[in-house]
Amino acid sequence: MKPTAWLINTSRGALISEADLWIALQRNLIAGAALDVFDPEPPDLNQPLFQDERVIVTPHAAFVSPESIIELRTRVAKQVAAALRGDRPENVVNPAVFAK
Repeated sequence: MKPTAWLINTSRGALISEADLWIALQRNLIAGAALDVFDPEPPDLNQPLFQDERVIVTPHAAFVSPESIIELRTRVAKQVAAALRGDRPENVVNPAVFAK
């Protein structure tokens, strides 16, 4: 990564070695990091990595808002209804089950 790059992890905490990330920050090999998943969960926010001003830490539930909850519930209901009608729901992982 370029020294101007930011590492963003919203996937799985174990993908990032916090020790290696801390070394990269100390050596200015990376500009910063934004993390909302950790290993272990919850993180020890007293660690130096999380005290660094170049590290942004948010809970994995940062998307939660009244609007997002309504959208989530609405989309789930529509997908269940589609499946019950025999239609293909959005984002099917195994499309072969809906082959007609």
